[in-house]
Amino acid sequence: MEYVVLHSPERKTLDEIVKESRGQVERIQRGEGEFYLYLRRFMRIPAIIRKIGMRFPSRSIDFLQEHYGNFVITNLGSFGVGSGVPAISMPMIAVLCLGALQEKAVRNEAGQCVFRKFIPATLIFDHRPLDGAYAGRFLAAMRELMEQRPETLFAE
Repeated sequence: MEYVVLHSPERKTLDEIVKESRGQVERIQRGEGEFYLYLRRFMRIPAIIRKIGMRFPSRSIDFLQEHYGNFVITNLGSFGVGSGVPAISMPMIAVLCLGALQEKAVRNEAGQCVFRKFIPATLIFDHRPLDGAYAGRFLAAMRELMEQRPETLFAE
């Protein structure tokens, strides 16, 4: 399994994040993903040394934070899955799970039945470092952004 690793996303614009993500996905498809290459180097270390090294919590946490991240986005929708509830494990703070694009009938402002596209999103988060209000605001901001700039998020 491969992950797109974005460093300091809070300092980047949406366009920069999209461009960086697409570039990393292309590298992953060529077998040159950052996380994959790191794991290959890590697996060259003899097993006994890896086990000893991972017993020191600070080393394993540093490894996970640097190469795995603490906010994961999983796209089950790319496999045609409607939605999901991912598991969260340390040091993750949150996991955003995106489902497959769906069309649903809704009523517009005039009361007419129209079809709209929806992407199910599930946010799982650890309440210890993250208050539910922040998570709710994140989802609201994500929804607003997806409604305002769908071409940026869904362009091929």
